[in-house]
Amino acid sequence: MKRLRVDLGGVNLVLTGIFFGVLQWSAFFQLQSNLAATALVWMLATVAWLSGSLLGLVIPGPDRELGWLAATTLGYYLLRWLAAAHVYDLNWLPPLLGCVVIMGGYAGRFFRCRQAGPGGARRLFTLENTGFVAGM
Repeated sequence: MKRLRVDLGGVNLVLTGIFFGVLQWSAFFQLQSNLAATALVWMLATVAWLSGSLLGLVIPGPDRELGWLAATTLGYYLLRWLAAAHVYDLNWLPPLLGCVVIMGGYAGRFFRCRQAGPGGARRLFTLENTGFVAGM
């Protein structure tokens, strides 16, 4: 029975990686198609995602992983709505990047919550990264 739990944990890591891959590429696609298809926008979105991840890692308090997941999902839909409502308006770049920061927050919190899981960080990064590549 314990082996089944470890396998389900691995499936969860891969599925979370797929979620991150789809989420990140979908957000970048929204920005590139509705705002500006420039390297600068892509780079700023990447920095925003990584900043959110860092915040998710360092913000103290209870993990409440489900709340972080909900905020990430809402952040994506807010980004999608704002980008579609303000097509090619670069004045909306800061709020859109704020949405990307929110979306990246769960990535950091996920790694913080799961770091002590079975198999350690090596298994965590391997399975999540495999899922992320599949999600892309």
